Amino acid sequence: MSPRLPDVSEDSVFSVTLSEAAARADRFISRLDEDPVTRLGRQLSHKSVISTASSFAREQEEAAYRSEIRTFLFLDHGFCGDIFAYTGRNQVLKRAINHDDNLWNDYLMGSDVHAKFSVAENLFAPHEPPCIPKPEACISPENERWWAQNGLKFPDDRQTEQRMPIMILERILPLSKPIRDNLIEVFHGPRGKDEAKAAPGNRNCVARLYLGKRRQSERPPSWFRLKNFSLHLNQAEMIGLDIKTYATEMAIALALCHWRVHVDANDVEFVLGSCPTTQNFAPLTNEQIKALAPYTDTDPDTRYDNYRKRSTHLWTIDYDKCRTMTLNESGVSQAIHAAEENDPYFPKPHAELESDQKLWEHFKSNYLSASSRVMIADAVNEEARALPIKFIEGWEVYRKGKIERRSVDDDF
Repeated sequence: MSPRLPDVSEDSVFSVTLSEAAARADRFISRLDEDPVTRLGRQLSHKSVISTASSFAREQEEAAYRSEIRTFLFLDHGFCGDIFAYTGRNQVLKRAINHDDNLWNDYLMGSDVHAKFSVAENLFAPHEPPCIPKPEACISPENERWWAQNGLKFPDDRQTEQRMPIMILERILPLSKPIRDNLIEVFHGPRGKDEAKAAPGNRNCVARLYLGKRRQSERPPSWFRLKNFSLHLNQAEMIGLDIKTYATEMAIALALCHWRVHVDANDVEFVLGSCPTTQNFAPLTNEQIKALAPYTDTDPDTRYDNYRKRSTHLWTIDYDKCRTMTLNESGVSQAIHAAEENDPYFPKPHAELESDQKLWEHFKSNYLSASSRVMIADAVNEEARALPIKFIEGWEVYRKGKIERRSVDDDF
């Protein structure tokens, strides 16, 4: 599921009316007066497109056209293995840390989830599921051709004596530099902001969106980093984020997991990241071709990834710990436990604040609506169609009991 947004090339033939130009100028001037909080909320809004001339964009574009300088850049340690970015390509590699089946399970589950989410893009109009990185290939240690061509692209300090299995998948690009800078302006303490903006470790930034948890302390964290930044519900409210839109996407994702993929969504994550826009050149008319100088390049390969303009999206990741669930009471119980024990991405039932409870009701309504659409589209039998409401009611009961037990423990 590639969420590329079309971008209009400067080389395209188009016209802009005077009123359109004036409207653009007004929007530009109004944005100059924005404070960092308002600007950050706009930048993190659904499908916003951000222009950037960052070093990351320049490096990606250069490597895209010069294969000899492409390398594997270490990003992080994951549950299944080490993660590397493939410079110049919109891909990452996961290299297994041992020879167990975890990485293979990640590949199998990710492929299944991606395929079944992709065919459901138009099922929930005007909304849509979150983006999912597409698993593209699995490389075995015995693939002599691949290792001969690529083995030395790993950093010197990340070379291994033994070849390990590798999964290649679509990369979630970091949030663009203007967004990273505003995250620091808004949430960093008063000292050290310039150092944080320049820190290399803060370049690889995605934001975990916690709609089921508020940050308790109002003080900036003593140790601030943008890598896997946690954006809590009250912080999202503060910057004016369109929380309901993202809650709807989460509800759709959970419904698809349960009733189309038939997995419990255990330990899945939801992050705000970016992707390049796709540059599209308008086809030349016959009259335009006649006006060209001889042998002007009119290469029909008219698409490329534009890293200087990137769009913000909600992504759902890490399906390797999901377990298959049956379409019965046992499966519902399994799904309830997975939803409640997961990190606080989803809104929670029986919230203390009225606004949080209203967000739960919004999430609940959209989950049930999405579940119904999936089951009707898949011609699920009437008995199974009662399971989504049983899941919701069971989660509410489970959550209420958990809160009551916690209250009793506090009394002692």
